[in-house]
Amino acid sequence: MSNTSKTPGYIVAQADGMPTYYLYGGIGMEDANGEQVDSAALLDDLRAERAKAIKARISSDGGSVDEAFKIFNVLVNHPARVTTVVDGVAHSAASMLLQAGDERHAQEISEIMVHAPRGVSGPLTAEGHREAADALESYQSQMQTAYGRHGIDPATVA
Repeated sequence: MSNTSKTPGYIVAQADGMPTYYLYGGIGMEDANGEQVDSAALLDDLRAERAKAIKARISSDGGSVDEAFKIFNVLVNHPARVTTVVDGVAHSAASMLLQAGDERHAQEISEIMVHAPRGVSGPLTAEGHREAADALESYQSQMQTAYGRHGIDPATVA
């Protein structure tokens, strides 16, 4: 690889004219190893990317579904042909990033975990719990749309 640069929470490597984004760490929050994909910086870099093809390599336990939505949408709407690859794990919100690829791959030794959105509602009033449930249902619907992009049954995210 040449022209490799480490940016907060991810690495961009330029090889054979194709920028490759290594998304290793928690999505918008630290993972158990203290690694985090800084979605704000990543989104800026992706929006500025002018290559005709890009690759996003994923190894993440997941993280913030809001941040995953942002990254997903920028990848899906990017004019480049996007290839997504799971190098280790794509758990939870990170599995949505896999769905953003025009072409999707998973290494032979890798793992993808899909589940319905979860949240911690804490000491809320009854109205607060209803609002939290409404928000989770909204997330679930959006996630089903993301997974459905490649024909995955919406019941998978239930």
